[in-house]
Amino acid sequence: MAWARITEAAPGDTVEISSTQGDDQPQTGTVNADKDAYTPMLAVPSAAAAEACATLTTGVEGCTTAGG
Repeated sequence: MAWARITEAAPGDTVEISSTQGDDQPQTGTVNADKDAYTPMLAVPSAAAAEACATLTTGVEGCTTAGG
C-alpha cells in the first residue's frame, strides 16, 4: 500500500499517488486551508511501483522517482 502527502502548500494544490504498473486508478488529495493534503491509500506491489506527483496552482509539477 502507498499514499502521498503534501505539506506547507497553497489551497488548491494537489497531490496524486499512482502505480507505475497502471494497475489501479490514481488517488488524489487537494490542499485546503490547513496547507496539507493526503491521498487515500493505493494498492501497489512494491514501493518501486508507486509514484507521487504534486501539482501547484502555479502550474509547477514535480514527481518522485520510481521507488522513492
